[in-house]
Amino acid sequence: MNPIKKKKLEDQVALMKINDLPLGVYIVADDGEYIGENKKLKRILRLNESEPITIYSTDLFKDKEQRKEILEKAKALNGNQWVENELLHLNNQGDFWVKDYFKPIKDVDTGELLGYAGFIIDYTEEYKNKQLIENIPLGTYAVDKNDKIVKVNSALCNMLGYSSNELVGENVNIVYPNKHDDYNIKQEIIEKGNINEKIFELAKKNGESIYAKLSAIALFSETSEYLGREGIIRDVNTEWRYNTLLEYEPVGFYMVKEEKGISVVNHCNLQFAKIFGYDSTSEIIGSRALDFFSDGDEYQKYLDAIKQKDNIDQPLVAYIFNGRKKCNDLFKVEISSRLIHDQDNKIIGRVGVIIDKTEAIANSEKILELTADIGRVLHIYTSTLLFLKLSTESILQGFAETIKSKVKNIDAEELNNLSIFPLNEFKGGLKEVIEHLVKIEKNPDKEILLRNCSRLFEVAENIANIQESGFKIPILRDTAVEVLTLLGGGSANILNSSIKEILQKTSNEILKLCSCISLFGMQNSIAEMHYQVHSLREYVTSGIREPENAKTISAYSLISESIKNHDEFANQSGVEIRRDKENSFCNVEVVERDMVRAISNIIHNAIKYSWGKRENKPFIRIFTTRKEGMLYINIENRGVPIRKEEIESGLIFQIGYRGTYSGDRGRMGTGIGLSDARNVVLEHKGVIMVESIPQFVNEYAYNQPFITTVAIGLPIKSK
Repeated sequence: MNPIKKKKLEDQVALMKINDLPLGVYIVADDGEYIGENKKLKRILRLNESEPITIYSTDLFKDKEQRKEILEKAKALNGNQWVENELLHLNNQGDFWVKDYFKPIKDVDTGELLGYAGFIIDYTEEYKNKQLIENIPLGTYAVDKNDKIVKVNSALCNMLGYSSNELVGENVNIVYPNKHDDYNIKQEIIEKGNINEKIFELAKKNGESIYAKLSAIALFSETSEYLGREGIIRDVNTEWRYNTLLEYEPVGFYMVKEEKGISVVNHCNLQFAKIFGYDSTSEIIGSRALDFFSDGDEYQKYLDAIKQKDNIDQPLVAYIFNGRKKCNDLFKVEISSRLIHDQDNKIIGRVGVIIDKTEAIANSEKILELTADIGRVLHIYTSTLLFLKLSTESILQGFAETIKSKVKNIDAEELNNLSIFPLNEFKGGLKEVIEHLVKIEKNPDKEILLRNCSRLFEVAENIANIQESGFKIPILRDTAVEVLTLLGGGSANILNSSIKEILQKTSNEILKLCSCISLFGMQNSIAEMHYQVHSLREYVTSGIREPENAKTISAYSLISESIKNHDEFANQSGVEIRRDKENSFCNVEVVERDMVRAISNIIHNAIKYSWGKRENKPFIRIFTTRKEGMLYINIENRGVPIRKEEIESGLIFQIGYRGTYSGDRGRMGTGIGLSDARNVVLEHKGVIMVESIPQFVNEYAYNQPFITTVAIGLPIKSK
């Protein structure tokens, strides 16, 4: 410091009598050098009282930036204004905190800044106490006599979702959803002087209710006037909810301890008592654990089971035993428990939970019985479908090969435009009959024949215009039958025999074609239904069959077995199955029966929902890919679309759900295949993905064929 300025400052210090003041007084130069101080200051600053101060005030600051901020405030002061109540964080042989009050000292002649005079108060204990209150996980608060909140800590603000500014000054009932609670608390505190650990419901800022324990004391004046209250609030929301669950959920919790070699219940919740037919826990506490079992043998079996699990350091889980109620009724109990050991590993008791499983087990047995019955019914359906299949085959054998060859590979477009039928010859024959009848003289038979033939000609003429293709074949068949009936009647004797012969021949051919189409359609439906019924039976009975162990098998074998299930259906549907063998010899570990069913479900859908024409035979493609330790079995077809939102929402995997377009051209289904496949794949820690994209344009116009790919991903089994 400039010597002249320092001398002037020392002269002013000499005029001050600071040693006798009860505060830590100081005078420092503008660079922080101590010019004068009293002993109290040295004590507060943790300095030796008998030695002069050799350090600068700036050396004591924990945060040097804080000193700069304070000096900036000082420079902005006018005249003899004080900088008041600054909390400083200092460090000298440890951290401490002071409150600082100071003002600038200026040259009386020139007004030049010489330094600063001030005093400090040791605030360390107060600061630490305040921080303790702020940081403890308990909410603290103070309320005045008018129920206005005057103080809250950050823990309470966090608990309730408010800032301190939002709470201070508000009526305390802002935090009580039940406003009478605040009144009751106030009255109890005034009457008793305090309340201790009472649970109340509080309201957070967002409206959510929480439960808290409240402890508070009343504040009174010397004349016993009520001034307000202070207290702490502890969040017990989780604790309260757990306690509520323990008391009201139908799960019994208990603890057993060993007393002189006897297992005695020493704790339980109310639900444990109710499960065994008691009204209170007091009726249970002190009872022998044996008393809650049907007999000693049942109890011993339980003890053997829990000790066996304890030997491998595991709890006994979901063990079923026959329990005995207070009224001596027997019932089914599920227990999960663990033994308790002391420091010497001696068994001193056990803890656990119980559930009344009587109704659940009874329902489960009914379900198993019903499942078995359904399985038997579906087996009968399978046998019936096989009989129908054999019957249709024998009937088809009676048709000429020319008829069968025309019908067997007919596609939907040919069926719709009726191109395989001698429709023109049929209409020509009817027209010739009508012209012949017109020339015949008036005759009762003539009028009947003419009227009917004219009507049937009109039907044949307009049949191509029928929009719904499914109606065309039945109408054409019925028309041919009616023509044959007319030609076989007595009134037809008036017709020329050659005309009759031509019309009979074409009508018979139409009738045979229609019948053959129906039989082939029936065969196709039987083949489809046969798999669906078989698959449904497999799905329904999967839960009651003897569990099969997983085994290592190649993807090639899985795919081959799955294709074998659909050779006939694919052949009758006119769909070719193409497969790519690359990567298919990778091994996976699966339950073969279940995985074959899952893959078969996807192949079945791919065949069923394929589109194609005679010159471009429809096909499905099965290929395998590998990626990041997974083998993907991909099944792809071209045909019926699946809507994008049905895939993204997971609707297609819901049991019983059939897609928007799945009923295209009368296709049947149960809505189980994809759901079942997904469940099987997930049980094998695999994934299943579905993609359905338009073949020709990049827009989701659903009147075009879509390329649909279902990928089943399974972990590769390393050798």
